[in-house]
Amino acid sequence: MSKSKILFTFLTLCYQLQSQAIATSFDRNFIEGLAKRSVEDSFTHVSDRKVSVTAAKLDPRIVIKPCDQNLQANIPDIHNSRNVNVKITCEGSSPWNLYVPVKVTIDAPVVVAKYAIDRGSMLTPDNIQIAYIDEKRLRGEAIGDVNSLYGAKAKRNIVKGKAISPNHVCSVCKGDNVTLIARSSTFSIKTSGTSVSNGHVGDKVRVKNNRSGKLVTGRVSGVNKVTINL
Repeated sequence: MSKSKILFTFLTLCYQLQSQAIATSFDRNFIEGLAKRSVEDSFTHVSDRKVSVTAAKLDPRIVIKPCDQNLQANIPDIHNSRNVNVKITCEGSSPWNLYVPVKVTIDAPVVVAKYAIDRGSMLTPDNIQIAYIDEKRLRGEAIGDVNSLYGAKAKRNIVKGKAISPNHVCSVCKGDNVTLIARSSTFSIKTSGTSVSNGHVGDKVRVKNNRSGKLVTGRVSGVNKVTINL
């Protein structure tokens, strides 16, 4: 064997030994934790929700090779936000990759009934509260601001623990005496009225002006308050 071949073989062996010496071994717990943290970091913008992230246990038959570089965690651009396959990659001299399934649960703050509420009952701090419920279990539009419901009435019976939606309540109910506010950019006038329809905050309702007897249409702006923007 020529001296040049011997030198090349020696240098190659030294490089291989050096690579093996600096390569790091990773156990399953580390890789599962890396996948979990990468998904958690992608939800840091969700400030009003409770996010729970759980990484699946890797198959014990999977052989995890050492890597001479830091592992990379990549989340696909298009994915189901509740089930994410995180790609763990070694981009070292002996590259490899594997996928870790991660499950995400997002709980939203919504107003619920503390106990059964009868139709026609007024909503107060005694019978409603904020609770965190998995968004997948919510049906329709739930209400997240408990203060907006104080003084409103139940349009139907509401069972204990039920997430309250605009369909369950009326901030202005048919037959209620309301404050009717007509306003423009330069003035505001208040008078009394009687609602002829039901509505929650933001809904349009018909109101009879008690002074003139005319029917007008306004938007519910609070409990027993209807605003007409001129």
